Amino acid sequence: EREQVRQISLRGSGTWGEVYFALLAAAAMQQGVRIVGDKTPKHIRYIPLISDWLPRMKFIHIVRDPRAVVSSFLATDVGPNDLAPAIDHWMKAAQCHIQHAERLGPSRYLVVKYEELVANSVPVLQDVCRFLGLEFDEDMMTFHERAPVDLGIPDNKLKHMENVFRPVFKSSTEKWQITLTRNQIALVE
Repeated sequence: EREQVRQISLRGSGTWGEVYFALLAAAAMQQGVRIVGDKTPKHIRYIPLISDWLPRMKFIHIVRDPRAVVSSFLATDVGPNDLAPAIDHWMKAAQCHIQHAERLGPSRYLVVKYEELVANSVPVLQDVCRFLGLEFDEDMMTFHERAPVDLGIPDNKLKHMENVFRPVFKSSTEKWQITLTRNQIALVE
């Protein structure tokens, strides 16, 4: 809520870091949780700044097979929709994440392979929980059975996020084999 964000922001000196923290804190309070996450891909550019603003913040990078990422870009209106820019986008993001991982180290930066997460969800999620200092709970695997959280995002903008509200499924890890041509696959590889 706006008033919560305003009140939290007023406690500090009003820097952008404090406003960002206020947004996260307000989201946590609204949901009744002590930890909140931010899944904004464009924040990759700001990880050095965010990590300085919030020195206790941890980052989890879910890296996905580049062929799957490129296939997804080409099929949606999120990200580049031409092959060369899509490949370039993935490569630049991967390079950024490598730099962030080296800079922040394993206590603040965890890399999770998407394909491993969907194939072996429980052990991977247990690792993520350890990284965050949380206890693993089997209820985490049934997140999709609970009422979806109101993200404050208009329905027309949620199309590319619809799988977030479904159980973990493996079909997306191999979809690129059907959607990309042999030439496209060769270029990505």
